[in-house]
Amino acid sequence: MDSQRLKYFISAANSLNFSEVARSNFVSQPTISHQISLLEQELGIELFSRQGKKLHLSKGGEFFLPIANRVLAEHHNAEIEIKRYKQGERGSVSVCVAETCRVDFMRCLAEFSKQYPAIPVNTNVALLGLSEEYLVKSNFDVCFVAEKTINGSDLFDYVVTNQDRLCLVIPENYPAPDDLSDLSFLDGLQYIGLNTYGTPLLMENIQRVFLTRNYVPHYGHTCSHMQDALTAVDSGMGFSILPYSIVQYYPREHIRCLLFGAEEFRVNCVAAWRKGRDNRSADFFIRVIKEIYGNSCPVIPEDNNGQR
Repeated sequence: MDSQRLKYFISAANSLNFSEVARSNFVSQPTISHQISLLEQELGIELFSRQGKKLHLSKGGEFFLPIANRVLAEHHNAEIEIKRYKQGERGSVSVCVAETCRVDFMRCLAEFSKQYPAIPVNTNVALLGLSEEYLVKSNFDVCFVAEKTINGSDLFDYVVTNQDRLCLVIPENYPAPDDLSDLSFLDGLQYIGLNTYGTPLLMENIQRVFLTRNYVPHYGHTCSHMQDALTAVDSGMGFSILPYSIVQYYPREHIRCLLFGAEEFRVNCVAAWRKGRDNRSADFFIRVIKEIYGNSCPVIPEDNNGQR
């Protein structure tokens, strides 16, 4: 059923004047008469009747008018739905973000929101360790995680977004050398540690820092989350060893950040997505990821010239 004919019919039913309908649609009056005649042939009923020069809506026309309005509205809605589908505006994107990958994710989210403001992004920030099994079971569209989480898997494609490093975080006015091969200068501070649950790789590398320097810290407070350890250092309670990405995401005014050598702890952060996905909105998010990180990723400097 031609939508333009329906528009002509509805307009004529309201005005009862073919000439007026023709003028408002910038066509000739015979064109309107012809289109109405074709619609009547298609329906098999008479839509209008004449009494002298006056045009009247027939009983069939009265019956069909609400149907025509409904069909035209559905046609209009269908056009909108198809347009939204083409633009990826239906559905949403589900994203899992490891705590140490927030900076990379926020950069993508900001750009995605500019390009596709109508697509909602549902975010799950994982404060504990992640596994490939969990990512697959949860069926996230996109994951910002450490490369080791999905490395070797044939279920994911990914791009590297960042290279994270370990850093020593101390109160801003505490004296410290640039060379971190000897940590004895930390004897005046307590060590702000982390709970081991959920962060085994991080804890292993922190212990390696102490062991290779034959240093035993003075243990003080233990925190459940890395940002809490950062806050404790900021308040002058001691020192901590954290991924540099955490310092980037949770900037504090009263700390200094000194990077350890890259050979001690370097982790590739990646943006990953399931192969064979079927989510057009997620495809647009992945396109943004590739626009930002497709060619290269930021690398943390090798020295402490940029210390905080």
